[in-house]
Amino acid sequence: MSPPKGPLEAIVTPFAEQAKLYATLPPYERAVARAEYGAFLLGVSGYVGLTVGVSLPGSWLIALTVIGGYGLLLLATGSHDARGRRDVMSIFWSLVVIGGGWWVVTHWLPDLWADFYGRTFCIGALCSTAVRLYLALRGLGHHAHRLVTEDIAAQEWKW
Repeated sequence: MSPPKGPLEAIVTPFAEQAKLYATLPPYERAVARAEYGAFLLGVSGYVGLTVGVSLPGSWLIALTVIGGYGLLLLATGSHDARGRRDVMSIFWSLVVIGGGWWVVTHWLPDLWADFYGRTFCIGALCSTAVRLYLALRGLGHHAHRLVTEDIAAQEWKW
């Protein structure tokens, strides 16, 4: 990768690389990532709306509501499509991130929690990791056999 030629390219290039990486993910991981992004947006917009929503102008409230609605849409579609086996390592790392994040914020960076923007980011990250933990714990569900047989029947050739 060559160095960026200008400030706009320096901002856009990392997002383009992440979009390329997202497009190459398998469907299950893409659905989990979509649910995580949605939970992050929903957590951030919910926290901002609850804390300073009264003092924001009307257009900002509309933007905050749109961001929360988009986050809810991402969370709903991602969690619906993320049906897979229970993943023990994902459960473990989700718990490590939640516990480690709490320990870092309380012991190393207590000023981060005192700052509004830092607290907003921490709440979004907590919501995102909690959704990953839920999806890893959920597994296939109690009707997995029916889902698999319906999927196989939908892909059959009808002669």
